[in-house]
Amino acid sequence: MMQLLSSILLPLCAIEGHADLQVESVLHLTGAADQEFPLQYLRLNEFISSRDTFENICKWRGFECVDGSLVKMHGYWSDSGLAWNLSWFPSSLTVIKISFLNMDTLLPTRFLPKKLETCILDSCDLRGSIDLRTLPYPLIRLSVPGNSLSGKVFLTSLPPKITEVNLLRNKIGKVFISMEDIPESFHVSVLNQGYNEKPRIVYVGSVCKNRPNFVF
Repeated sequence: MMQLLSSILLPLCAIEGHADLQVESVLHLTGAADQEFPLQYLRLNEFISSRDTFENICKWRGFECVDGSLVKMHGYWSDSGLAWNLSWFPSSLTVIKISFLNMDTLLPTRFLPKKLETCILDSCDLRGSIDLRTLPYPLIRLSVPGNSLSGKVFLTSLPPKITEVNLLRNKIGKVFISMEDIPESFHVSVLNQGYNEKPRIVYVGSVCKNRPNFVF
């Protein structure tokens, strides 16, 4: 019993200097790093089970590793009181898929993992603006529908292999498009912003009419 209790109440100072930067990233990502007892915090908010420890992060529900490196993060968690900070996704991630989780936070695209290829954050209560000009270079798919993202969106300087940007059911007011910078086979879903609202579309530079693969 005492061993179990000591594991649950393991304070943050006990893992400082931990060689596993993935654990440190997840602690900051979820707000656990600001808690005196981070493991207890994650368990109470049902992010991990009572059996999970910092040493077996690759076995946590919703995480997938390759050779010890986190590569996929799937949102199988119930709605909780975690204090999310999306600047702290583990840098090795290539896939993020999280849906219907009340994160109540911003999406700072310049701090997304540099190897990220798929980013799906569906109905996660994301707010503020979203800068598509600072997306990770390898990104292929960005899907963030059903949030509260607002302001202007720039479809310029996009990752070269990106094929989809889904911004449906947000609060986007204006979309700037540079057709010269639109990758091949690219489509964006942005016209339906909820309550039948549509953003204003502004074309920047020359409008190329020979890009049939570009659709809204």
